[in-house]
Amino acid sequence: MDSIFIEYFGNSPQMRIIEYIVDSKDFNFTFLDILEGTGLKKEITYEKADSIVNKYLKEDLIVKIDDNHYKVNKDSLIFRNFYELNKYLIQKQEEKI
Repeated sequence: MDSIFIEYFGNSPQMRIIEYIVDSKDFNFTFLDILEGTGLKKEITYEKADSIVNKYLKEDLIVKIDDNHYKVNKDSLIFRNFYELNKYLIQKQEEKI
């Protein structure tokens, strides 16, 4: 079963990576962590996933902290909005239960 975030925004590689980033706000992660954590490792090409990650780097959603590790840029307006939206969707879902 997909998360409320994925149910609401769709099951695209971009949204699955965004969801992973939002959920990983307190951790450093590698490119492989992203692929495995999103379940995309066997679903899309390395080049496609790399282009998505590079896009999020350029948008300052994530930052590279060394050759292999990334972290969320918690100051990013994009991140903060996705994070708050995710919290809101979870809250609304819990109210229905």
